[in-house]
Parts: sequence; structure tokens; C-alpha cells
Amino acid sequence: MSKETEFYRIKMTYQGEKEDGGIDTIKSEDLVMASNYTDAEKTAFKLMEDKAIDDMSTVKYEILKTKIADVIYNNTFVTDTELVGGLFVYYFEESDKTEVGLYSVQVNYIELKENGREKRSTETLYIPATTPQEAASLISKHLKHVGETRDWVIRNVKYDKAQSVLVTKSKHEKDVA
Repeated sequence: MSKETEFYRIKMTYQGEKEDGGIDTIKSEDLVMASNYTDAEKTAFKLMEDKAIDDMSTVKYEILKTKIADVIYNNTFVTDTELVGGLFVYYFEESDKTEVGLYSVQVNYIELKENGREKRSTETLYIPATTPQEAASLISKHLKHVGETRDWVIRNVKYDKAQSVLVTKSKHEKDVA
């Protein structure tokens, strides 16, 4: 990911329609690539346009800057045909009652320095998957594919609440290439 863009987490709470037609409080989270907080907020307002039931509805939102370095793309994501604020939307077709979703996978690296000492570092990678086991497997394949030379071990796999990921055109073109 470019140093000019970062991921922001947009959390929203609003009154929405349930499948049975009733009204309920709905919570959602989205990850958005943006160059700064103001750009992330513009995207949040675009997302809110689709969430409100009517003009009287209020949508509460919170925007948090994340430490996410990158989200690895695979076919678990579905890409929306309509852009939101110029961003491509990756989302999941499955209901939130399944394990399908975005997973954060903690990878611990061990590198042997020239002086013979070990240097340890940690990185958290995000990847869509159908289960936590698949997320760990996909990260292993990804690290081999990119030619990771350090020794590494996967320590932690967690389900992330993000329901969609919005990325720039350049990131999308790189992902699907």
C-alpha cells in the first residue's frame, strides 16, 4: 500500500430495516483507504446515504485510523460494480452467521543478523477467508508466493468485524491483475 493512503475503520450505528420488515438498530464496520481523515469522512458520508431509511434517520459514526498495512485480495471478496466516492468496494455475499469474513493474521518473523543475533518482528496481515484455518493457510501461501526469506510463524488469527473494504483504483488494479 502506498504511504500516501492508509486504512481507516468507519463504524456506524443506525436504524435499519430487518429481513422481516421491522426496524432495528444496525451496526456496521467498513475499512476505507484514504489519504487523510477528511477523505475517510467523505467516504463515510457516501456510505451513510445508503444506510438511512428516510430523511429523519440519524446515523452515528466513528472514524478510526488503523495500523493495517495491507489487505490481501482473493476471490472470497465480491467486487461491487458501483464505486463509492471513487473507491472500489470489496464485500462478502455470505450472511454474518457464517465464518466467511476478513481475518487479521499475526505473523512473527525471526531474522538472523550478520552478527549472529536474532531480530524478531511482528506483522498483522488481513485476508478474506471462509474459516480461520483457511486464513492461516492463505497467509502461508501468500508469504511463500512473495518470496519471504525470514523464518516465520503464524501466532494468532482473529475474525475482523469489517463488512466491506473500500480501496483505491490503483490498489484494485494491482489486486485483480
